[in-house]
Amino acid sequence: MSGPLLFQAIRDNSREQIVLLLEQAHANVNQTNANGTTPLILAAQLDKPSLVEVLLAKGADPTAQERLELGGNTALHYAAKNGNREVTVLLLSHGAQANVQDRLGRTPLHTACRYGSTAVVQTLLSKGADPSCRDYSGEPMFSKISCGTDVVRFTASYWAKVNGHEECAVLLPPPQFYGSKQISEFQLATMDALELTLNIPSKKSTGGKGKGKKSR
Repeated sequence: MSGPLLFQAIRDNSREQIVLLLEQAHANVNQTNANGTTPLILAAQLDKPSLVEVLLAKGADPTAQERLELGGNTALHYAAKNGNREVTVLLLSHGAQANVQDRLGRTPLHTACRYGSTAVVQTLLSKGADPSCRDYSGEPMFSKISCGTDVVRFTASYWAKVNGHEECAVLLPPPQFYGSKQISEFQLATMDALELTLNIPSKKSTGGKGKGKKSR
């Protein structure tokens, strides 16, 4: 019975109840629910730094991962998504792996870049996160352009740029991808994804120049 109570104590943000369950009821700090979520993963997901701290102090495994078919996230992925540098530092200092990949091959660095978590990006890079690591999401590269024929793997800087987080992108090498499309198509697709409006004068506004055949 202490198992469900531990997860509930985390949802209730009750540090005292967590300590009581772990010390007196001998609840398993690394137990999992049906999703493969551990108490530590839940605390990171709910953005509870003080609970992450106490769970780590009681032996929580910072490398635990949710079921792959449900995403395969770790506590570090959630810390990156939430942009919580404090939780990120806590997890890394207790052995969390900076380059761990979820079901789609995305590392915490990918996640931090997608959500514009600049402080987390800096922290992850300082702890050995690999900016050249590509995901393997299997997503077609911008189906409007590639017709869904190419499977592309993206680096963290791609996710920073396509989501408009330049403050993260400047910390990383230029975007790279694995696929057969040319860089010009990549640039066009990026502009399309960002819904940029290009103020290029229409050819119709050139006063009719170029109409008719050239005289020889």
